[in-house]
Order: sequence, then structure tokens, then C-alpha cells
Amino acid sequence: MMFNDFHTRDRLMMRSPRLWPCHPFLPLIRKRPDGGLDLGVMVDASFWQPRPNPCVVRANLLLMPTDHEELLALPIDEFPSLEALLDAGWRVD
Repeated sequence: MMFNDFHTRDRLMMRSPRLWPCHPFLPLIRKRPDGGLDLGVMVDASFWQPRPNPCVVRANLLLMPTDHEELLALPIDEFPSLEALLDAGWRVD
């Protein structure tokens, strides 16, 4: 399958949790204006009961807590739609 732009690939991956290699988590990145990177993790909505909208947990996938309460204590950006998440600069890592 070929994609003509990264938005198409990112949108497909974000909408298809069955394709996520680390399900229920999908690692994301966002480039900052200063050249740095923000790391985040999208969580499958079926796993993420308290937040039905697309969310990015501000964390490194490799350092994600295993406890649900600790996960909820991390900084979380919630978006009204997948398009808003993409417009905020988040991309599949």
C-alpha cells in the first residue's frame, strides 16, 4: 500500500488500532518550532474509558506506567477530533 502524503498514512494508522504494533498504544511525535521533539502516545479509545475523544498522553512509550492510575496522572492532551490532533502537529512515530 502506497501513500501520497504522510497525513493519509497517519490518519489511517490512528483510525486502525488493529494495525498498531504496540496496541493499545501508538507512539507519536510532534516537531516543535525550536527544532525539538515532543513525544506522545495515543491510546486506543476502547481501552481508554474515561476519554472517548482522541488523546495524546505526553510520555515516552518505553517509559509508560503499567498502572492505570499512574497513566491517568500523566499530562494528557485531548482533542475534539482526529483532524484537530493532526492539525496540532502530531504524527505517527
